[in-house]
Amino acid sequence: MADFFKHSMVMLSGAVLAQAIPIAISPILTRLYTPSQFGVFSSVVALAGILSVIASLRFDLAVVLPKEREDAANLVALALASAAIFCGSVWLIVFGFYPFFSKLQIIKSLGVWWDAVPILAFFIAFQQLLAFFANREKQYKAIAFGNVALQSMAAVTAIGIGLLLAKISWLNGLVIARLCGFAAAGLLLFLTLRHFWLQYRPFVTWRMMHATAVAYRKFPYFNVPYSLAGVFSREFLILAFTAASQLQAAGHYGFARLILNAPINFLTAALSQVFYREAAANADTLQFRRFVFRLMLLFSVGLTPIFALAGWWAEPGFVFLFGSEWGQSGVFAAMLMPIALLSVFTSWPERIFEVKHRQHWALIIQLCFDFTSVTCVVLMLKWNYGVVPTIAVYVAIQTLYQLVYLFAVFHLVGLSIRQYSGILAIVVGGAFFVTGTHSILQDIFPEYLGRLIIEGFFVSLLSGGGILLANRWGTMHFKGV
Repeated sequence: MADFFKHSMVMLSGAVLAQAIPIAISPILTRLYTPSQFGVFSSVVALAGILSVIASLRFDLAVVLPKEREDAANLVALALASAAIFCGSVWLIVFGFYPFFSKLQIIKSLGVWWDAVPILAFFIAFQQLLAFFANREKQYKAIAFGNVALQSMAAVTAIGIGLLLAKISWLNGLVIARLCGFAAAGLLLFLTLRHFWLQYRPFVTWRMMHATAVAYRKFPYFNVPYSLAGVFSREFLILAFTAASQLQAAGHYGFARLILNAPINFLTAALSQVFYREAAANADTLQFRRFVFRLMLLFSVGLTPIFALAGWWAEPGFVFLFGSEWGQSGVFAAMLMPIALLSVFTSWPERIFEVKHRQHWALIIQLCFDFTSVTCVVLMLKWNYGVVPTIAVYVAIQTLYQLVYLFAVFHLVGLSIRQYSGILAIVVGGAFFVTGTHSILQDIFPEYLGRLIIEGFFVSLLSGGGILLANRWGTMHFKGV
């Protein structure tokens, strides 16, 4: 684990730059595109994300694990062939039976942009496969550059189309930009990794592909349903709003999640790939358990106050940054804040289930809560309870899911119930402390800017002081880790 932070910083630097690009241009995009256009874009990305999970049969996840190049080479070939066949078949099926599919409300809402879904799904699957292959070869700079290329190309394309072709009402530059971004990222990764792949290519044969598929059959059996359930649960609300002809609600929700996920994507991009490799080598050691707990502790004391403050200031912040039309997105962002905070703890160590061969645990947890979420959302929309109550119920269910999932991660890593309870106590205590301070200052300082400065200064001290104390405590207890 000596190189963990070195590799993580490489990934983090790329992630920070990659995620900073869409955040930086968001105030421009919200003035070039309407919430309805964001709704179409969010729906296309959601459907493509769901298809991309099925496309590779999750053989891409296994590329990091084999010690022998022969197995890894055939896993890459399996994932790529599966993605190409599946995405091509989906496009042909929908094209051939379009009169039937065109009757579905979600297809009507997307219009011509449905054709982009299977194409984008293949680009996503291809880029993810190359990222796992780069992880195997410890080419973390290539992954970082690929993420930056994706966001840079998407940003330039979206702004260019929004400025130059805005008069073409049916044209959605956001969808085209995402296609161009993933195409650019995949091409850059392929060119960077081409000389590595030339060393693997001779090992690929039909016989070995079949043998490798049998040896790693747990990934299609367990990881595909688990990943599919996870992506579907995450994207279902957008698709449900689109199917219910509420494109504006889908756009506001999708945009709120886009902004909110940025800090989580920083951590996931920086830690998940490196954590996966380190867990595969050191998961059963005492040092690894202490290392994971120390990270959890630092995140709980350092990030909880920031997320709590962001929740209280989300709505006015969105109005100020993105325009008055986007205040509803701020409301949704505030409601989603508990899920976002807990995702900080669950997004990067999720591969522990594969390392410990407990994929079925993750699948069972995911399916139980996904069934509950989907059922409740469908019933809420059917009974016309409205968008905000529907999101509130969804957030409550997903918060409970995150807590159960985190408990399973602690158990597989080898951490105790007491350590799990301690982390949750810090999170809940920090959130309530910031909430109480916000309520008090709201009565004393009704003026927005002054109160924001005071609360920001207070939260900075709280987070910074908490990190210093937690780091000192960790140094005393985890010497040499």
